[in-house]
Amino acid sequence: MGSRSAAKGTADLLSPPSTTSLTRALSQPVLSSPPSAATNSRAPLGPSSSLPTLPLSPTKPRPPLARSSTSLLAPPPSSAQDASAPAPRGVAGARRTYGSQRSFKRDLDEERLFASSSTTPSSVPPPSNSSPVIPGGTRKRLVLPPVPPKVKERETYSALREKWGVDEEEELDEEVAEANQIKSVTQLRAKGENSRFVDELEYLLEGLVKGMALGVRRASAIEVLRKVLDPEFVRRLKSLGLVERVYSSFRTAEAGSGDRALDPALALLVATFAHDQRLMEPLLRISKSELEDEEGTSRGAWEEERSCDVLEVLTEMLLGNATAGEEVGSAVPGKGVSKSDVRAITSVRALIDESTLLADANLAPTLRSLALLAISLIASFAPRSIFLPQQLVCTSGALSSVVESFLREASLLPIRITHYSNGLDLLPPSSPISLPFLLLSLSTLESLSPLLHPSLPNPSYYSILSSSRSSLSKALSDVVLAAHIVGTGEAQKLVLASLRLMIELTNEASEWAEALVGDGGEDGIVRTLVRLLAWAVVERGDEGGEKEEEEKSSRFNVLCLALGVLTNLVETVPSVKDSLRDTHMSPLCAPTNRKCALACHCPGQQSSLHILAALYLSPLSSSQNELETSFVTGYTGMSLGLAMLDSPANQVVVIEALQDRPDKMEELLGAMDEFAEMHELQKKAEREETGEGDGDEDEGGEGSEVARGIRRMVEDVRARL
Repeated sequence: MGSRSAAKGTADLLSPPSTTSLTRALSQPVLSSPPSAATNSRAPLGPSSSLPTLPLSPTKPRPPLARSSTSLLAPPPSSAQDASAPAPRGVAGARRTYGSQRSFKRDLDEERLFASSSTTPSSVPPPSNSSPVIPGGTRKRLVLPPVPPKVKERETYSALREKWGVDEEEELDEEVAEANQIKSVTQLRAKGENSRFVDELEYLLEGLVKGMALGVRRASAIEVLRKVLDPEFVRRLKSLGLVERVYSSFRTAEAGSGDRALDPALALLVATFAHDQRLMEPLLRISKSELEDEEGTSRGAWEEERSCDVLEVLTEMLLGNATAGEEVGSAVPGKGVSKSDVRAITSVRALIDESTLLADANLAPTLRSLALLAISLIASFAPRSIFLPQQLVCTSGALSSVVESFLREASLLPIRITHYSNGLDLLPPSSPISLPFLLLSLSTLESLSPLLHPSLPNPSYYSILSSSRSSLSKALSDVVLAAHIVGTGEAQKLVLASLRLMIELTNEASEWAEALVGDGGEDGIVRTLVRLLAWAVVERGDEGGEKEEEEKSSRFNVLCLALGVLTNLVETVPSVKDSLRDTHMSPLCAPTNRKCALACHCPGQQSSLHILAALYLSPLSSSQNELETSFVTGYTGMSLGLAMLDSPANQVVVIEALQDRPDKMEELLGAMDEFAEMHELQKKAEREETGEGDGDEDEGGEGSEVARGIRRMVEDVRARL
């Protein structure tokens, strides 16, 4: 019974494992046995000469290594061998790790080393010749295809720089250099404060990212805007050159794309920066393509080489935004406006009120007011050789948007004037018309005028205005009439701005004079100009002779500008001569008389030529300034003389108006002779400058023709006296 057990143990020891693994492992000799070996009762066969000799004596235990190999399943220890003793490495009794599976890459050199210490080299087959055994007892080698050598990829420059720490060395050198430049504790403290300021700013700008939630972007924009209202914060931004960073963050957060809260915040930001020219110049050099480059969607710098993202955004806010005319903060929940929208808009409105930018200009807190204010400030910048803000405003489309917004606002005035003549208010509180907005628009046009910068001509200015010549001329006439009716200090400024623009345009091209005259109806520009002349000269009973200096100055300015416009119209448009003769009104007609808003219905009406003649006789009875009196007398006489030119009917009216003052009539005729002579000299100088003639008088020239016409008129008038 004992021999049978021993034989069975020996058979179990020499029997092959129940499974065959194709994993990469050290190959072992395979002992094949017939399927009936397990039930055979005879004694087991002795060891074959081809099998390795297994040591029966226990080996000295070794400390476990960091790595161990596995092979095919090892047989259980026999009775003659200590089961607790570890088997030598590299043979059938190899140790197992982590649940009988190797968790590491085998080391062939280590396996060979430990196998050589316990077995003879001939007893351990070389690992390189090992091959998996195919079940069924047939010893065949499984030939695997050769593994191609792995091509080593070349490292990139950035990987090499990171590998060798080049960037770290440069940063370290910069830090050392900066540290060496610090000479005092004050510099050290300033450097620390600047670093802290930059860190805090970057923290605020973290929320102004396109992928952030809308609420986060709005909250971040409001917080940054609250900081910008502090002058010290803006000064630090300017000194550290972080203004562009702030603006780019707002644009990246989709400010200026139609959001009810982000758009006013961006407009207020730009308007605040625009009060400092040197602070604003870097922003005006940012193009839309540069912003898109930061987002990875560049459209090419060549396409938008001369573009200006700031002015393009302001132009869109002024005209393209559907809520541009709504008061910021007036929205209520509903109709596409949520409660979170209302909270954000209300916060922006509080910042607008805190800034007092619109309050100082008496503008309504709307998006278009902020946009127009920013454009107006940019247009008023002083030009430099490397920075021409006036040309930038014209070429970017901002000028066209200002003209269009002015026309939209002024288009509502005719119907309001009609309602005023019928007894209603001219500008009720609910009226969408804003006189400060019209005044700011005209101030912007005046700032862009080439007359202010003759050394830097801007030809696109007049071409843009000429594209809207007819509508702009009509709008200017309506604005002058409405502002004169209102009569407040701000309205008088609007009258002066309109008249200045009229003089500039009529001097630039005769087509503007024809457009201003229009159809020559009763409510035309001629009647309005004569009405201004009468108002500026006549002293009102409630004012007496003690006018304030500001009021007197305003009246004199209106008088001079109205005379200048009227003189240009009489000289250019022949129909104006007839309008002066046929237009009747009372010199005492007050602008606040509702019935006379469109046509004078007061008693004691006179021809406009009679009113001009009265002004010529006594230009400024209350003025003690001889220069002002001479100026008004000269321009009034010029208007009367041009009105009589080629118009016998007007000659009769003027002679009748001046019949009681023959000395004044002779003075007027003498002034017209001097004007004819001056006209000839001017044309002669122009011919000499252009080289069209030898300097002699051209009998058939235009100058001689005008001069001859004036002299003929003088002779006819003297013949009628």
